[in-house]
Amino acid sequence: QVLLLGAPNVGKSSIVGALTKAKVEIAEFPFSTHAATPGMAHHEDVPIQLVDAPPVMDGHPQPGMMNAIRKADVVLLVVDLSAIELIDQFQQCVALFESHGMHPVSTAELDYGHTHEDGIMGMEEEEHEAMRLPKRVLVVANKMDAPDAMENYETFRELSESELKMIPISAQTGEGLPEMMAALFEMLHVIRVYAKKPGKPADKEAPFILPVGGTVEDMARLVHNDVAENLKHARIWGGSVHDGQQVTAHHVLTDRNVVELHV
Repeated sequence: QVLLLGAPNVGKSSIVGALTKAKVEIAEFPFSTHAATPGMAHHEDVPIQLVDAPPVMDGHPQPGMMNAIRKADVVLLVVDLSAIELIDQFQQCVALFESHGMHPVSTAELDYGHTHEDGIMGMEEEEHEAMRLPKRVLVVANKMDAPDAMENYETFRELSESELKMIPISAQTGEGLPEMMAALFEMLHVIRVYAKKPGKPADKEAPFILPVGGTVEDMARLVHNDVAENLKHARIWGGSVHDGQQVTAHHVLTDRNVVELHV
């Protein structure tokens, strides 16, 4: 699940509307989103739920928003490249994370140890930093179709002084949206694997989604607990194994593996 966070009128609803079939209200005026609206987008064949949240007003979240932010796997922080207050939009959202005990990062793996820029951190600062939990955040700079958007984007990157991953997009034209979805897939830190019945071709319509490091047994449990309990072995195609190689339940799967379970 990916939650879209941002100031009024940055184009969150337009992003969700461009990528999903959700019935979002897209308007030129701010505050058109009054409640969280989910929609299902895809990176290739991987479903990723996007949730359009009500806007952050003057750096303050709507009731219940912080709980939704904590539960989301990734937060998509949206800013408006045509806005005069572009930097303020970004800084207010970052301050929102930090004031609620979260440290925004753009790594797939959540690292609970953070280092200072110069590699040295005072004891007081280190203790304060250790109290914050890392939160995966991807920054998207929307409205690349606006005048002077690229210049504004470069200035934004420079002035924000942020290490967060940033992607320029246009929900209006579709520019950057495939790159955005690919980045989200990477940050979600998951793999897709396909089931195959003996003697049948692999089912590539609905992949099983597992965390990176997931095993054959983990996949079997997604099929059914009884399958996992009675699993004898599996055969694997793709990745670093030989096609059809027999493996145990503890074999670690990789993205796009085809798995044939034997019980």
